[in-house]
Amino acid sequence: MFTQNYECEVTQIMNNLPENSADFSETENTAEVLEILMDFTETLFYNFKTTDIFQKAFEQIAAYLQICKATVWRYTGTRIQSVISLYETGVPVDDKTQIEEKQMHAATGDHFIYRLYRCGNAPALTHTQRRVLEHVFKTLHTYLNRQISFETAQYALTHDMVYRCLNTNGLNIELERYRNEGLDFREYATVFMNVCKFKTINTKIGFENGNKVLHHIVNYLKDLLDEEECFAHVGGDNFSLFLKQDTLDKKLQAIDGMSCDIMHEGMNHRLRINFNMGVFRIDTNEEDIPHYLENANIALGFAKQSETHNIVQFNQEKRTMYEFSKMLENSLIPALHNGDFQVYYQPKVELDSFCVTGAEALSRWFHNGSAIRPDSFIPIFERNGMIIQIDFHIFTQVCRTIRNWMDNGIAPVTVSVNFSKISLETSGFVNHLLRITEKYGVPSKYLEIEFTETCCMENEEKFNEILAQLKQAGFMASLDDFGKGYSSINMLKNMNFDILKLDRVFLTLDEERGRIILDSIVKMAQDLNIQIISEGVETLEQITYLKKLKCEKAQGYFFDQPLTAEDFTERLHNRYYTMQ
Repeated sequence: MFTQNYECEVTQIMNNLPENSADFSETENTAEVLEILMDFTETLFYNFKTTDIFQKAFEQIAAYLQICKATVWRYTGTRIQSVISLYETGVPVDDKTQIEEKQMHAATGDHFIYRLYRCGNAPALTHTQRRVLEHVFKTLHTYLNRQISFETAQYALTHDMVYRCLNTNGLNIELERYRNEGLDFREYATVFMNVCKFKTINTKIGFENGNKVLHHIVNYLKDLLDEEECFAHVGGDNFSLFLKQDTLDKKLQAIDGMSCDIMHEGMNHRLRINFNMGVFRIDTNEEDIPHYLENANIALGFAKQSETHNIVQFNQEKRTMYEFSKMLENSLIPALHNGDFQVYYQPKVELDSFCVTGAEALSRWFHNGSAIRPDSFIPIFERNGMIIQIDFHIFTQVCRTIRNWMDNGIAPVTVSVNFSKISLETSGFVNHLLRITEKYGVPSKYLEIEFTETCCMENEEKFNEILAQLKQAGFMASLDDFGKGYSSINMLKNMNFDILKLDRVFLTLDEERGRIILDSIVKMAQDLNIQIISEGVETLEQITYLKKLKCEKAQGYFFDQPLTAEDFTERLHNRYYTMQ
């Protein structure tokens, strides 16, 4: 294709020459010039990977233009990227040498300066020769741009184009090369790490400066690592490293807590950069390369979850837990469709009458014939965001159950449904709830939305907006596990909840201080016109004490364990418990 295009161009050059041009007589003939140009072009484009391709190509045309040397200078901005020798004859270049020069720009933004050196005694170029020379420049430029594009594509397969370091594929290839060279991997470790609170860094100094921080990390690692060690940028603020075990701890200590100076809004900011790190000390040469890197990544997941350790070592127990998590993730969607997620209802009981006045909806997952504990799967799905699907699935099931009560003449009770912080952050959260209630024709007054303290703490203003929307839509709102965290009293002051659910920690009745605190909380809630319900009630002694405090409601095993929808519906036919 390339030679056909150039043949057309050369033919056009020759056809455009004046018929009686004096210059034309100085060429041998049109066919011979065309043959020279075609040989030059074909040599370039049909021998793309030949190292001495330029030398061979110029041999086709050097005599015609009397060229003794050819070079190209490649510039990126004002910096010389490279100087390529295209053609050499051994003829010295001196002050008599004639230089033909052409500057041309590439799509990459680089610019090229082509220089063809003609013998000092060569006659001036004829009109035809100058047209041919122009064609040579264009051919060279097209070829080099094609070559650069090819090399860039090849480089991009193994390198990060922004940070100019290995990418994941490049790291795998480099480690395979080490293995083929006989490197003992048992002397090495893989490390997967990411920057702690990188979003905060971007917010503080801007995304452009955030990229500068990543550039700084890359340059720091390049300087720190020894031969036969390597690293890769694997996306975002994540890096993967291959380090010698004998200096591993020292290097990890140097990496974690590195500093970086960034100018932002006219001020210098010295940032201390900390990392979450997962470490796998390689103990065998038998595993595939990706397995070594995956083990470090598994350990990183545990480092992110830990509140006390940002560097976590891999072990087989962590892999077992990781594989369990992956199994749950892969099983979730089929489980939701197949009805493996069921809603259980724990009764809420009025302490004065022992009458069932409501229930809390709790999720139960039955997998391969056995139940998976909520505390086993909920944290996993909170981390990966899939908890949103579970939350709205449970809410939908509750609406179906309430609709069933209404259709069968059973007076509904209010059912509370827990929502995670992640679900709360979904766009149009309250509108989504309303669409579900409208679908089943369930009045929102029968639904109570439960939130934990962590839902409220990060963005108090946003949460208050959602509370207001819930109230306007007719839903009840409750604060779950009150007293479990550290900001409970402040939240009561700033947020308008309908119901306060006391954490079971307050039922440690043998502690006088606990009794005083509980008594104060109940009185405070009553003054704020907030309903109180105590969770985890298991003994008659606790019931007696709560009644003495005028706590209105309770739930716990003293009354019932969580019941299936069928069993709870049966309980609604006989709503009163008798004192045991």
